[in-house]
Amino acid sequence: MKLIVGLGNLGKEYGATRHNVGFWAVDYLAEKVLKGEKFKLEKKFNAETAEINFQSQQLLLVKPLAFMNKSGEAVSKIAQYYKVDPTDIIIVCDDTYLEVGQARVRYSGQSGGHNGLESIISELGSDFWRVRIGIGDQGGLKLEDYVLQKMPSKDRKIIDQIIDIALKDVVDSIAGNNLENKSYKIN
Repeated sequence: MKLIVGLGNLGKEYGATRHNVGFWAVDYLAEKVLKGEKFKLEKKFNAETAEINFQSQQLLLVKPLAFMNKSGEAVSKIAQYYKVDPTDIIIVCDDTYLEVGQARVRYSGQSGGHNGLESIISELGSDFWRVRIGIGDQGGLKLEDYVLQKMPSKDRKIIDQIIDIALKDVVDSIAGNNLENKSYKIN
């Protein structure tokens, strides 16, 4: 089994913010790539999940329902329950170091200041996959203010396009057992 975890903040007030790119990505996977799979609330994990078989691979899509800096607790509980090794976990999150229209898949490494990744690293160690979706540099804004701002519609369209490209490729790579470090960019 592979876990594909989208990071975001729960609550309608955060739904359209930059920090919810991970939720957008797993919602996209459930709807478009995996043909309308629906999430269900799993109270024991404090998460929403959708379990599917895709090209002979069992995938569990996860949206932790804790705030970003507590994401690791849900991911750890789910990994322990399903006996999933961290090397079979793919975390999808926003990244201010990447421009809008860029995405990067990398195995292992640091949090890069991302509180969700930091929480997961503290629970599981750093040996898991990351899919970072660029949300652009915050300019002069404080990081917390920038990531919790609503995404401008022109940027959202570009981010939806890069999610489409990157996440389709990630799922296909998982099915073929050949997930690898990779970068994506659209203009």
